[in-house]
Amino acid sequence: MTYEDLILKEAIMRRVRFIHALKTLAVPLATKLSAAVALAMFAAFFVSLPDVVHNMPSVFEVSHFAKFALTAFLKTRIVIQVASLAMFALVFGMTADIVRVFREPGVFSAVRR
Repeated sequence: MTYEDLILKEAIMRRVRFIHALKTLAVPLATKLSAAVALAMFAAFFVSLPDVVHNMPSVFEVSHFAKFALTAFLKTRIVIQVASLAMFALVFGMTADIVRVFREPGVFSAVRR
């Protein structure tokens, strides 16, 4: 095999590994994303998002925003608290899946080219 053949083989294999990583990621990510969307739609029936945004302090006032978020979470119904925690767990799981798949050797090297 010549040097050019090796370069071509490596470039092709990088693309193959990247496509394999995307296929590996697609099913768990789609499942968790659809569950998170369903939970968000469920929570939207109980929470008036325009009112929350209207009452919310500026995000740049970190201490006021944190106090508002904590108080709003603690004063809401238990059903919404459970749905919120489940959504955060799903987002954490999606992030973990993305990191796990793209930490495989050779996957990210295809993205750089």
